[in-house]
Amino acid sequence: MRMGLASGVALLAVTATGAAMAQALPQNLVYLDRDKDGAITQAEWTSGKPGTFKKLDLDKDGVVTREEAAKVYAEMTPADPAMAEKRTGWIMRADANGDGKVTLDELTADSVAEFKKKDRNADGVIDGHDVQG
Repeated sequence: MRMGLASGVALLAVTATGAAMAQALPQNLVYLDRDKDGAITQAEWTSGKPGTFKKLDLDKDGVVTREEAAKVYAEMTPADPAMAEKRTGWIMRADANGDGKVTLDELTADSVAEFKKKDRNADGVIDGHDVQG
């Protein structure tokens, strides 16, 4: 079946309009979209937590202390101590029981809670609609 020129132009215009209406993820979140579908699932959001925890648990005792996190982040961002402290704070906010130590379960639970906050429309993904405005 042949599509007339007018029909083809109309289809292209509708497609372009739809693409323009789709809101993209901000650049600082794109790396979390592992399958590159324009949305971040909870699994994608939390997938890096075990690796982060492993890097931060310097003495491999199954918990991360403020000192461990501060040391790792200071080494990662030597020119930006404020960012190192900010990242340390992000980790330590996961200390749900207030014992001064963060477990992998606490870090993951904190990440899930953060995901749910960012998923404003509660559709199970974070996309451009959740982070715009």
